[in-house]
Amino acid sequence: MVKEFLTRLFYIIPDEPANVQISITNKCNFDCKMCQRHDLKVKLDHMSLEDFKKILKNIGSAKYVTLTGWGEPLLHPDLLEMIKLCKDQGLDVRFTSNGDLLTDEKIDKLINVGLDAITFSVDAINVNDDQFGHPIKEQLNKIKIFTQKAKEKTEVYLQSTYHKGKEQDLFDVVEFGKEAKVSRVRFSRLDTRFHEFDRPSYKDEKNLIKAIEKMLKGTSIGIDFLPHVASDGLAKFVFKLTHPFLHRGGKYCLRTYNDIYVNVEGKATPCCALPKLEMGDARNESLERIWNNINFKRFRQKQDIACGKCDVLKIKPHNK
Repeated sequence: MVKEFLTRLFYIIPDEPANVQISITNKCNFDCKMCQRHDLKVKLDHMSLEDFKKILKNIGSAKYVTLTGWGEPLLHPDLLEMIKLCKDQGLDVRFTSNGDLLTDEKIDKLINVGLDAITFSVDAINVNDDQFGHPIKEQLNKIKIFTQKAKEKTEVYLQSTYHKGKEQDLFDVVEFGKEAKVSRVRFSRLDTRFHEFDRPSYKDEKNLIKAIEKMLKGTSIGIDFLPHVASDGLAKFVFKLTHPFLHRGGKYCLRTYNDIYVNVEGKATPCCALPKLEMGDARNESLERIWNNINFKRFRQKQDIACGKCDVLKIKPHNK
């Protein structure tokens, strides 16, 4: 923990990434208004199993793999095989889903293949289908069934974006999480690079965290809302105390420190929010080599230019 704090404080980049996010698909059965796949003009396609295997061979000493891009992973016909390949390689594997395509058979197969964690995107509970654009009640029921079946085999997280004035929606998500007995609840800021969302202030974020921590008191459910709070126990306490000083006082994003993103075409980029800022081809060279090449070094020197208005994971947001 001390080493982690010191390296992040002085922004000493690790030798290779610990977390690899692989966009296995950009196709989706939903069309959520805050999703940026159209703004980013990503290719709406599946990654081939052949390309995925090549990337896994080049993954190096990474520990965590997230099979999520700008689409719904449950749409990919080779999802189960991809998870199995990751597990055969000793990797912690997870993905983010809306949960709508789950069936009893799919739930059993995902749990039995060894999926370590799944994050369900849920932004509201007490809304009708017309408001939300998809069958919310059916989606929530499937998430409950998954959580009941998973027990201690697969961790279940809930993820929501924080819209101004929509605190009650997030409180409802937390109550649903308590009822379903999920492992964690996660919240994030809206990215305002493409749309001027009326976003809550930094103070609003802090107040939201306090209220939710109070709601979760006495439960085993964890909370993540970077850059304010993450992890559990002593690590959570240390992060809360030290996060304003990390990454050279918030100059650099928390994600790009030890994460790398591989887009649906197999090209490595710094982040899912920069899917076309290609640093190298993860199918043909190691992620360690790409991580340390001249392209990545230039990105780190000019990160603010590349990221623009994105401050989703910055300690000091633009709209304070």
